Amino acid sequence: MDEFRRIARLKHAFSSESEQIRLGIGDDAAILRLAGDVVISTDASNENVHFRRSFGSLRRIGRRAFHAAASDLAAMGATGACAFASLALPRGLADEDFDSLIEGLRLGARELSMPIAGGNLAAASEIGITLTVVGTCGPKPLTRSGARPGDGVYVSGTVGGAALSLRRLLRDEPNDSMPWFEIRARFDIARSIAEVATACIDVSDGLAADLGHLLESSGVGTTIDVDAIPIPDGFESACDAETLDWFELAFSGGEDYELCFTSAHDLSSIATRIGTIEPSPGLRVRRGDSVEAVVPRGHRHFVD
Repeated sequence: MDEFRRIARLKHAFSSESEQIRLGIGDDAAILRLAGDVVISTDASNENVHFRRSFGSLRRIGRRAFHAAASDLAAMGATGACAFASLALPRGLADEDFDSLIEGLRLGARELSMPIAGGNLAAASEIGITLTVVGTCGPKPLTRSGARPGDGVYVSGTVGGAALSLRRLLRDEPNDSMPWFEIRARFDIARSIAEVATACIDVSDGLAADLGHLLESSGVGTTIDVDAIPIPDGFESACDAETLDWFELAFSGGEDYELCFTSAHDLSSIATRIGTIEPSPGLRVRRGDSVEAVVPRGHRHFVD
């Protein structure tokens, strides 16, 4: 299938009736009709960097890429409006693989009510999925810099499961239920905390690394209770079976795309409280009666 037939297929797949899109795919640019401040972020998912073809169908990879990109909007307390998809594809990519990829992107867009309004298509040696996500926010967006001493430190959902499943995927051990594929941009949590959270970040590079960014931006510190970190059922035993340190994987593994946030309100019905913001900068962990300072670790693109 040539470039123009694929563009026509993209136009058909991503066509959408949306009050926020005045003019979508088909012209040189899209025209949006948005109310409020505009929030924009860009995220890339590249073959052999962020995923391998051996992981499974491109449909699941496309869906995951969409949610990973949109997660940045959720972390800002924004409401998703639409997205733009720039696809770099090998010339020899089979038509069924192309269709699988765009079906995954369409699924993610549909799940989050964020239609794809345009993008670009180019040839490349490997698959590259670059998504620009657009949203709106009110007068008080969530940022990383508002945490204050006394605020609780919370994390939504569980952490560690995606990192563990990624290790299995890298060993070519896929199965039907893999948390790495099942991430979801947490707009549900963002809506619940928008008026009461003081700072927020999404957990993509690891709870330790991302919480470290929040602490640094806010000029504060915290002591995390190891036993309070929310992990999936059976996670510790699964890590033991692979001689892995469950705490290290949950704290630094990343890939979960949950939200880590701070608030002076009790939000334990929404997320798990894992610590309290302290005036002394830095990240510390408590194991029993012992407290130790830690250097936040997580994924870094340009470090071996």
